[in-house]
Order: sequence, then C-alpha cells, then structure tokens
Amino acid sequence: MIYTFNNIELDTNNYRLLVDGVMQPVEPQVFNLMVYLIQNKDKVLSRDEILDHIWKGKIVSDSSISNHIKTARKVLGDDGVKQQIIKTIHSRGYQFIADCQIRGESLSNESADSTNHNNKYVLPVLVLILLIIGVLVIKSFQTAKNDKGVLDNSIAVLAFEDLSPNADQNYFAEGLSEELLNIFTQIPDLRVSSRTSSFSYRDKDMRIEEIGKELNVKYIIEGSIRKFDKKLRVTAQLINVSDGSHKWSETYDYELQDVFKIQDEIANAVSEQLKISLLTNNNQTVSINPEAHSFYLQALYYLGLKTPDDLNEALKMIEQSIQIDSNNANAWALKSRIYYQLNQFSFHKRDNEIIKKTIKSVNKSKELNHKSAMVNAQMALIDLWKYDFESARYNIELAMSVSDKTTSIIEMLAYYYQLTGQIEKSIEMLDQAMDKNPVVEDLHYQQAMNYFYLDQLKEAFSSMNRYWYFYSKSHTTHGLISQIHVANGNNEKAQEYAKEEPNEFYKLLSEGFVSYAAGDQQQADAILNILITDYSKSASSIASLYAFRKETENAFKWLDIAFKNKDTELLSLINAHQFRNIWDDPRWQIYLNKINLPKNHWLRKQI
Repeated sequence: MIYTFNNIELDTNNYRLLVDGVMQPVEPQVFNLMVYLIQNKDKVLSRDEILDHIWKGKIVSDSSISNHIKTARKVLGDDGVKQQIIKTIHSRGYQFIADCQIRGESLSNESADSTNHNNKYVLPVLVLILLIIGVLVIKSFQTAKNDKGVLDNSIAVLAFEDLSPNADQNYFAEGLSEELLNIFTQIPDLRVSSRTSSFSYRDKDMRIEEIGKELNVKYIIEGSIRKFDKKLRVTAQLINVSDGSHKWSETYDYELQDVFKIQDEIANAVSEQLKISLLTNNNQTVSINPEAHSFYLQALYYLGLKTPDDLNEALKMIEQSIQIDSNNANAWALKSRIYYQLNQFSFHKRDNEIIKKTIKSVNKSKELNHKSAMVNAQMALIDLWKYDFESARYNIELAMSVSDKTTSIIEMLAYYYQLTGQIEKSIEMLDQAMDKNPVVEDLHYQQAMNYFYLDQLKEAFSSMNRYWYFYSKSHTTHGLISQIHVANGNNEKAQEYAKEEPNEFYKLLSEGFVSYAAGDQQQADAILNILITDYSKSASSIASLYAFRKETENAFKWLDIAFKNKDTELLSLINAHQFRNIWDDPRWQIYLNKINLPKNHWLRKQI
C-alpha cells in the first residue's frame, strides 16, 4: 500500500518513506506508528491502543509514545505546535488529520490455512537474504578499511522485528538475526557483538546511537521481516553508530516456490565475490531441512524466555525438529540444555526421567559431533551431576581447546569453574567475556552469584543491577536480590523483592530467610514446614535455610539427604552465603571430603 499526502509518500510494501522524493531513515516502530495512525485516520487513537498495537504488550515507559510521536512529526515536517499532520487530542490521544490518498494494492493477506504450508520455505529464503546482506556489509567494511588504512570494524546485529500481519514469526526474525551473526563471526577482521548482547535490547526503548555506544561497535544492523501468503519481505539497514547515518537500506522480496534454486545461485555468488567460503560445505542448502530448522529456531526462542512454561514449549519444538531430522547434533545438544534447565525448575520432586533424558540427549549429540565445544561443555556439567569430577575436567578441557569460543560457551565454562569451587577463575573468565560484551545479561547474573558466595555484597548488588536492567522478569531474579539484601541487613527491601518473585518455591525460600532475619519466628517456621512438605526434593536449599537459622544438626541432616539423593543443585548451593554459619563446625570439612570436592575448591581453604 502506498499512502501520499502533502509532499510525502509512505510505501508500506517496500518499507520506505519519501519526502520530496528523497528516502528518509525511519526506525521500525516510528514507521509502524505512522502507518497505524494513517490506517485509523477517521478516529482518535488512545495511548493504550497505540501501546497495544505498536509494542504488543511489552512494558515501556509512558514517554515512549510521546518520543515516537515527536520523531514521527519531525520526519514528516510537522511539530507539536503546528500539528498539521498528527494532532494531539487532549486527554484522548492522537489522530492523523492530513488529506491522504491511497494508490497501489497491498500484498495479499496472510491466510491462516497457508501459514504452516509455507513455513517450511522461510528458512532457506532467510539464509539467502542474509548472505546478500552479509556481502553488502562486508563490502562496506572492506571499503572503510582501504580508505582509512586501519581496521576498527565492529558490528552488532539487533533482533529483527516481526511485522507479519499476525505477528507470529518472531522466531524467524530472531533466526535471521542469529544466522547473520554466524556469518559475520567467520570474518577474521570483524569484531562481532554476541547474540546475547545484541538481543538484550529487544524490549528496550533506546536510540541506535545509544545502543551502539553501550555495545562499543561502529555499525549496527537492524531490520524486519514480513511473511505473506507466498511472499517473504526482509528489510535491513546498516547504520553508522557515530552519527546515526544509514550506510544502506534495502528491501528483499522473494516468491517462495523458487527458493532452493535461488539459494544455490546466491550462495555461489557470495563465495565467488568474497573469495571465501561462508558455509561449512557447498551443499549446506541441501543438508539443512528447513522444517526441522524452523522448529529448532522456535525452540531457541522459547529457551531464551527462561520460564518453566516456555521451557516446556521449547521442548515441544525441539522434539518436532529432531523427529524431522534426527542427525542434527546441535538439535540434540539444545534438547539436553532444555532438559537441564527444566531440571533446575523441578523443585517439587527429583525427576529422574528428566535427568536420564538430559544425559541421553547430550550423549547422542556427542556421538554426532564429538568436537563441539558446546557439546563437551554441556557434557562436563552433566558429569558434575554424577560428582564425576575427573570426567568433567576431561570434557571441559576439550571445550577449552577450541580457540574461538562464543559467549555462550564462555558462560558454560565459567559455570563449570563455579560448580567446582574455582570462584576466582570463574570471576576472571566472566570479566573477560564482559569486557568484550558488557551487556550480556546472564554473565552478570552468574557473576552476582560468585560475589555473593564470596560475601562481596557491593559487587553482587552491582552485577544484579546490570542483570535487572535487561531481564527483570526472569525466575529467581527477585529471590536472589532478596537474599543479598538479607545478608546486607536490609530486611525491608528483602521482603519487597521476595514478594515479587514469580517462582513459588524460590519465593517461599526467600521469604523464609527474610522472616527469620526479621524475627518473625512463627512465619519462618510455617514457611519451613511448607518447604519440607512440598519441596523435599530441594534438600540443599532446605539445608541452607537451616544453616541460616543456625540449626546445625538439621542443616547437616539435610546436607546428607542432598548428597544421598544426588541433588543436582548441591554443588552450586554448597557455596551459598547462608552456610557460613556452620563453617566453624568440625563436621563441615568432613562433609566436604565426603562429597569429594576437588582439592583446589575455595571452601577447603575456609577453615
């Protein structure tokens, strides 16, 4: 659809805004806001309606609407005084009031019946489009290098936005961004901000220049996808962070029925132009099953949301992926990761089936690709479930032998060092990762745990504040902050955060610490009884609560239960701040020997 008004042409098909025939750079949400206002020009749109339509339920500040309206007016040659195009209706909302003409026809509406049929074609199209984008970006960088004589090139790829009519292609949008990242990381002279860093800004209302400065990159790629009945449109923009200028902006449209032929042609063209191989082999388009990869991307998407319900949805997606293609090592490794996290949320009982499936999945993955750093790191973590420290050390050394480690792998390695009591080494590894990617939220959470273990509460708060900025809704976040406040003697703040914890078990545990610290013995005892009755599987956590209460006999009783039941959280929670209350008991060092902690474990030095 093409809307024309005044000296302006707004083309929704090609995602372009022309003023006096000159294309204007517009952020996706501002563009969507203008389209939404035009499409509803006969009515006043309330702020709530705009929030629901543009941000789709995401939590943003009230000033976001005002800022986007201001930006829209500016690019359209309007302002808050003239209000000749977008008018503010006091206490009601906003209305588009310019005389607007429509020419051209919209692309076909997406049919619900055709959605599943066409999904299988989308991934190959995404691959060929991102290859084209990769060529353009690389050419831009090569030109910059030749002109300046120095190489200071760095890039971040933000999560692409889903602009499909039903807003149901989010995982495809993220999949495109991630595949684009994978291509760029294979270029030696290009520093690429990690997926986790870049995607942290998915729900943040920040300007591109601000994001680029935080990520410490020179260029940013942002874009969007729209999937219609038999068409896919991808818009991408390469932005110079220093001044916000657009190096280029392109829109790609493809018919889906010819995607495999087109993909082969473009892959060959890319290899010829760059004189390098961007693909692991020349037949990647044949070896990747698009339907399987579609489910794989959906599993990755739900895994990243980090709630029990989303993990179960991720499991459904990865099982469908493996059912289609059972020889994909990455799919089996991802399945193991999902089970691993599901086990961490199974507070009610020890779920032996989940543990067995976690081990089976990673074994299958290693059988298919024994050199993968991700697979070997995951194998090491599972070895620690079995208290097999030698096998864990062997597998972690295999993972460490990979020269080019992704942030995800570094995070797993740091977690291994945390579980084996090498806290300082874990901190050092996380610091190195954060120097490169300062806004990777999971690294800050893990670092907060390290500092909390070491009783460095100021540093723990600092790390959690950075994590909170990007991921305040994650399970256990409020609970951990509550526990740090308890250790710092601020029971009022601790209670506030404990009440907000979404995970029922972790909420109870945190309230158990707070109630006892505040002197509410009756409430503390009631919570403890609930934990023992309903969550006896989490013996390590119950032991930590008894240790905090300085009830030494019960603390060691539950520690013994945890070891006897092979509590998968024991190696993590043995470091917990609350156990400091029983360090002086002679049985503490005896217990550390009993569970066979490594000789260099930091707790062995705390006598």
